[in-house]
Amino acid sequence: MRSVSYLQRYALIAKSKNLSVSLSSHKYPPIEYRWFYSHSQRLSHSINTILNSLTLSSRDIRSSLYHFHLKTSINLFSHRSHAISSTRLFKYFLKQWLNHVPYQYIFGTCEFYRRLFQVNRHVLIPRPDTECLINRVQELYPKHEDRSLRVLDIGTGSGCIPIILQLFYPQWSISACDISSKAIKIARLNSRLNCTPRQIQFRQADLFQDNFYPLKQFDLVVSNPPYITPSELSVCDKSLHYEPRQALFVKDKQDPFGFYREIMNKCSNYLLKPDGYLIMECSQFNVKGIYELFKLFQFKNVQVDYDWQYLPRVIYGQK
Repeated sequence: MRSVSYLQRYALIAKSKNLSVSLSSHKYPPIEYRWFYSHSQRLSHSINTILNSLTLSSRDIRSSLYHFHLKTSINLFSHRSHAISSTRLFKYFLKQWLNHVPYQYIFGTCEFYRRLFQVNRHVLIPRPDTECLINRVQELYPKHEDRSLRVLDIGTGSGCIPIILQLFYPQWSISACDISSKAIKIARLNSRLNCTPRQIQFRQADLFQDNFYPLKQFDLVVSNPPYITPSELSVCDKSLHYEPRQALFVKDKQDPFGFYREIMNKCSNYLLKPDGYLIMECSQFNVKGIYELFKLFQFKNVQVDYDWQYLPRVIYGQK
């Protein structure tokens, strides 16, 4: 995986704001840069205050805070008349936190597979559990096998799955779709910020339409489809109320397997090549039903992977 520094990443953001950010060191920085550095130090102090006050020690939270610090510094640099005080920053964070807003939405970023992704309320927050899906792909397709595959991610959201796969397998041709045009916009942004070696084909598409990727076949299909029923919302964490409902909840409250069934139907009919793999995220509550669906659609070599808590997390089969 190609390593991209935080400074390089934010040079891209600065470039989009018509700023000139040099990646080389300056013995005597210009006045503008000294202004930038002084406000960066203030933000660092604010962030440390937040961490100490709320006793947050998670690596992900610290990563998001650092990312937020850099992004805010560049925004300050481009809008010098709108400097944010430490007190205002602290109050904003505290208010959002007490309202159970996920910290990833507060700071607009999330870490997934050691990469940073932009997130907002139009996309699901990538979970560490989803990394199990990436691990399964790596097990099935060792990196030393220089094969060029066609891959599709259904319901891409922030684009974290196809982006990580493209970084691991630069020779692959990867497509990704989502019903939300706003999610596709975020996914494209994340692809640019993570410097994918090849352009991922992002597309707005509805899985339940007949014209869903017509006349196309893929060697590998991956997905983390919605599977929570609306009745389960009352027992879910309060932070889920801020995430996009169409990415979390099934369309038919009486059928929690609707998305899985439609994906398997299209894969078995035309979407997946013979001997191709379908890999999907699951949970301990639906894995048995999904396993039966794989058998119903005559997939072979159906297996289940478990996460670090030894709970069912990924299920896959071969056409």
